[in-house]
Amino acid sequence: MSWLGYAGLSAVLMLPAAASHATATPIFAPSQCAYSVAFPWQPALSQSTAADGGIDVAADLVRGGVRFSAGCLAAAPGQPATPLAPADATVRLTQMARALGVQDAAIRPLPKLGAGCGAVEGKLGDNAQPYRIEARICIAANATFIAETITHAGTTDSDSRKFLDSLTAK
Repeated sequence: MSWLGYAGLSAVLMLPAAASHATATPIFAPSQCAYSVAFPWQPALSQSTAADGGIDVAADLVRGGVRFSAGCLAAAPGQPATPLAPADATVRLTQMARALGVQDAAIRPLPKLGAGCGAVEGKLGDNAQPYRIEARICIAANATFIAETITHAGTTDSDSRKFLDSLTAK
């Protein structure tokens, strides 16, 4: 399981004003991060304060054998924002994939979302209980946004694809 399952994080969920709460798509869009993602159903929210004083927020949902998670890890307010060089972004994406516990990680850039964004795919667990993880990670100077799905290996789910594809810059 990835760090999002363990780190008690929380967020802002927005519902479109014109939609009823029964049919609205919950949008995870914490103010600390420049990205948002649409959950297929209402996720559980959590929040914690990081060691540097930043506020980490997360949303988690398990449904139909799929775990949907999103999180925003933000630096403390007032921290100087240094632009992230493209070479640094690649190194940080690799480090984040390792931190998530992804084995045999395939990382590809997502330039439409920004220089610090990438798609990570790989496996979690062992051969007895293999899981597949797909994540979209956007690393900026003062915040990292992650959207991920975890499924049993060999399982496909259209909601997983929609969730990951819904990641957008705000």
